[in-house]
Amino acid sequence: MTDNPVTYINSPDYLQTVVNHIEHPTLVIDQQYRVIMTNHKLLGIARKINAGRPFLYCYEITHNLSKPC
Repeated sequence: MTDNPVTYINSPDYLQTVVNHIEHPTLVIDQQYRVIMTNHKLLGIARKINAGRPFLYCYEITHNLSKPC
């Protein structure tokens, strides 16, 4: 962790730590429905679906669809 708490709170590591402490499977998505972060509970599922692509869409993981629901 950095010496400056404000710098840490604004870092991706901080957000990942917060997301990982959520008890239920959790996705963080952008405005195009791309998954930018998952917690540990959902990471295994996302890795199985990923198949080497640079990103996944939330609807692929949550509803097994190829387009937004």
